[in-house]
Amino acid sequence: AANGVSLAVPLVTSSAFPDDGTGELLSVYGIDITNDSAVRMYHQDGGSIVPDTLEFISQKDSVIVGREMAVRKGWSIGSKIRLVTPNGVQWFTVRGLLEAEGLAATLRGRLIVMDLQAAEVAFTSPGQINQIDLIVSPGKEDQAAQAVTAALPPGLRVERPSAQKEAMRSGMASMQTMLSAMGWLAIVAGFLMCYSRLGAVYEARSWEAGLLRSIGMRRS
Repeated sequence: AANGVSLAVPLVTSSAFPDDGTGELLSVYGIDITNDSAVRMYHQDGGSIVPDTLEFISQKDSVIVGREMAVRKGWSIGSKIRLVTPNGVQWFTVRGLLEAEGLAATLRGRLIVMDLQAAEVAFTSPGQINQIDLIVSPGKEDQAAQAVTAALPPGLRVERPSAQKEAMRSGMASMQTMLSAMGWLAIVAGFLMCYSRLGAVYEARSWEAGLLRSIGMRRS
């Protein structure tokens, strides 16, 4: 109902890990699979992303995974997979594969898509979402942001995708700086350890150097 907003899509967004010891981070998106307008926001060809939508939403363990990741993991449609979620280790069934486009391409297939209600149960709680994506009419971005902000309760905020990218870029830059500093500290520590070790070796063999000098060996 906010002025300038043409579509609002509720989402559950979270993270998960395959329970195989690899530590590979997967991005989870819970979306209303039956809402064609919402699906088209993330699926470019606009077609169904599962062979049987009714079967998919009726089974709460249904997931769609990126084809690239499925090939790496040896998953196929019908595979049972274990994922480490915020609510513990849970079993899911692969019922669809996403081609390498949009988010799936950006994340190199490390994407899990679920029906919205199933994602609420698995990653938040029934009836609870944690993100709403908006499509705004061209030229009405600021007007829509003000209208949405006024409609939201305290504690929620409106962000443009560009702001999220900048925050991610800033966080990555800080992480890179920290890793570089740790790398230099490791180099310095390694140099000191090697220098101390070599010093101890030479000191332990100083008697041998003195003996060789006493029988006429040159310093060089």
